[in-house]
Amino acid sequence: MRRINLMVFLGVAFVLALFLVGQAQPLTVIYGKVLTEDGKPVTNQPLVIEGRKGSRWIADWLQFGRGSKDRDEIQAVSVTDHQGAFQVINLPAGYYSIKLLRPGAQPILVREFKLDRGYDKSEIIGTVAAEKLGRDWP
Repeated sequence: MRRINLMVFLGVAFVLALFLVGQAQPLTVIYGKVLTEDGKPVTNQPLVIEGRKGSRWIADWLQFGRGSKDRDEIQAVSVTDHQGAFQVINLPAGYYSIKLLRPGAQPILVREFKLDRGYDKSEIIGTVAAEKLGRDWP
């Protein structure tokens, strides 16, 4: 009888553990805007957000020589709309840079920023010189 009670208890505990692990993570959103220095929106421009997950120096130290830095690198792609706005969902906390992508040219750095742990929404505004955008830009 004790064995059956133990099996029932373990079964219920296992099912409850599955429900707890299966809970959805909260949605985190980055809202951004890219403008020229004179305030005009940079429209229809692809951009990349590159960075690294937040500092985990202990984990990096323990993983010395095992390539842990590659695992922590993040890259997300977006496109600005007619108002120069873009959004990216679920970036982990860390240090990032926004770069505009131009065909046949080097990416243009717009801004660097940090996302703290526990953020749920972040608004980022970056500016770029119109001369850097080239002749193709309206």
